[in-house]
Amino acid sequence: GEILLEAGQASRALRYLQHSQKLAHQIGATEIELYANKLLGKCHLALKDTSKALSHLESALSLSRKINMKLEQSLCHKEIAETYKSLGEYQKALAHFEKFHHLDKEIFNEQSDRNLKQLQLLISDKSK
Repeated sequence: GEILLEAGQASRALRYLQHSQKLAHQIGATEIELYANKLLGKCHLALKDTSKALSHLESALSLSRKINMKLEQSLCHKEIAETYKSLGEYQKALAHFEKFHHLDKEIFNEQSDRNLKQLQLLISDKSK
């Protein structure tokens, strides 16, 4: 489905992505279900069906929260913001963009903290 979507064949991709999403849900593969919902959202955007696109993107966002995947939460907020912007719903777009920006900053800070701690450990080990 993803390859077809990237090749500009959204209507053909839709069938495969729907099957993937359904199967992932049935077997409890939450990360795959999340990813399928994101791709279904993009697929529906390509087909100019923003209502279904938003529904799938919101589902992906909900799943990303459920399994605490901040990067995916951030990316979902960004996609949702861009969708609302294209609809002229600027208040909703701004709210999601702010959430995207906040999470993006949080992710960056967490990574920076991890990098700093690793560097401190290296320095500590070398001074012994």
